[in-house]
Amino acid sequence: MKASWRERLGRVIRFVLSGVANTGLSWMIYLALKNWMHYQLAFAIAYASGILISYCLNALWVFKVGLSWRGVFSYPWIYLVQYALSAPLLSVLIEGFQQSRVWAPLEVTAMMVPLNYFLGKGVLMLAKPKDRA
Repeated sequence: MKASWRERLGRVIRFVLSGVANTGLSWMIYLALKNWMHYQLAFAIAYASGILISYCLNALWVFKVGLSWRGVFSYPWIYLVQYALSAPLLSVLIEGFQQSRVWAPLEVTAMMVPLNYFLGKGVLMLAKPKDRA
């Protein structure tokens, strides 16, 4: 059965709120690490830490499909695609456009939101645990 507009709107609002929380946590990790290592390594570590947080929030709260081993192993592929797009974009912003190393990761994250929503929804719906009735 197709979701009502209220259900879809609620899902989008939950996605945005969980994304803001996850982005904030990942950004704090990046900020803490960038002082001791190259910004790309700090970005990679922060990015990886956000994957698990994002999977849990999206599976349990946003799309309400529950956790599954299939989801745990499928979900990181979304972020591999995003990282492959985000890392060069980060370099372009910082090295090409002289953007701040503090703010550039947030700009990159904002640009990836639509891709994240549609890839996440697709993967989580496919990885949804089967009912055992």
